[in-house]
Amino acid sequence: MKASKLLFCGLLLTIPVLVLALVLCWKPWIPSGGMTERQSIALTNAMRLVSSKPILKIRFSDTDNGAFVMTDSVTNSVGHVEEFGLIFERRLFGWKFITKSPSRDPQEYLAMIEGQLEARKIQKTLVKGATFPDFDVKDVMGQPLSLSSFRGKVVLIDFWATWCVPCCAEIPNVVATFQKYHDQGFEVIGVSLDNDRKKLLDYTLKNKMTWQEYFDGKSQPWENKLASRYGIADSGIPMDFLLDGNGKIIGKNLRGEALPQAVAKALAK
Repeated sequence: MKASKLLFCGLLLTIPVLVLALVLCWKPWIPSGGMTERQSIALTNAMRLVSSKPILKIRFSDTDNGAFVMTDSVTNSVGHVEEFGLIFERRLFGWKFITKSPSRDPQEYLAMIEGQLEARKIQKTLVKGATFPDFDVKDVMGQPLSLSSFRGKVVLIDFWATWCVPCCAEIPNVVATFQKYHDQGFEVIGVSLDNDRKKLLDYTLKNKMTWQEYFDGKSQPWENKLASRYGIADSGIPMDFLLDGNGKIIGKNLRGEALPQAVAKALAK
């Protein structure tokens, strides 16, 4: 009798556990290639809770029990179409919103892609022997900064940021090269992709970076005025160009010992 009671109690305790496991692990079977009308209505209602945009298309995944609700699309200059929408996951009691895909808004995404395409074109023109295009801007202190004012000097144009780990790792080398060759006619122009002016100034002071820095508060390469002009969205940072006294490119992306060696060679001519 006692054994029967124990068995009965065990069954009572097991049933809730099995039900809970069923709820947590249950995945509904949905025919491949689409949803039933009832499921589509439920997904539409779930969509309306998170967005007011019109539904252009619903695409159901028959592999991971998810659904993509398309709300926008953009076509870039090379004809690539990118779809935008929301991703939902089927649950026991309906659909749950997971994330936006892609995470950027359509126009922001299009601007980024177009900026990268334009950057690629620009980078292809900035090769050894080409004249680096001039610029006339203000530096971080509001002082005039133009490439033409450095004619006759060997100039390193350094695209970097305090948040860029490889950039900061290279700064001591740039500082050492500047201190060694500055009196012989070597100059550095920094182009910062920082968005915090105080942080930039504190960093340059601490690390004895006494050359002029361009700063406009834009950290994205396709938004920063000089970074976008010279196609840095394609190369990324750190990126540098070494120019001779006539403004022609004699070196690119110089790291470590390659930088002082290239500077010494240019000054010796």
